[in-house]
Amino acid sequence: MSQIKTYQPGETIICQKAECDGVYIVAKGMVSISTQFEGRQIELATLGRGSMFGEMAVIDLKNRSATATALQETEIVQVEADEFQSNLHSLPLWAQLLIQMLVRRLRAADEQLARIQGLNPVLQVPIFPNDQEKDMIVESKDLAAEEIAKEFVT
Repeated sequence: MSQIKTYQPGETIICQKAECDGVYIVAKGMVSISTQFEGRQIELATLGRGSMFGEMAVIDLKNRSATATALQETEIVQVEADEFQSNLHSLPLWAQLLIQMLVRRLRAADEQLARIQGLNPVLQVPIFPNDQEKDMIVESKDLAAEEIAKEFVT
């Protein structure tokens, strides 16, 4: 079951190390993805309309690797983990293996980014979608939360 939730600026959406409860899609607003590393909070990315987060924990069945916090009033579509997994399991086995491998690499890259940012705190945090992606993904598709939620009804 998917549901639509609204978060206010500064409100935590998911917490690092928490168990996975689903995947989140940003329908409106901005979300900061950050991690605690050696006692410091390191921002990994800023996600905007059309971005998805929380998928890694659903795919590799590990706890959350980061915290997601609303930066402004944000509308999120939350897709329950089992619903998301059932859609993944409909993919060919090679695609499932590819996705799992990419998640492992992404977790490793996030850890490396946290280390690098810990050494050089002036590094710019990536924003997703970037300007080129906005034209391809965000502006060309209607991202009404209700329509996104319908995609996951089983």
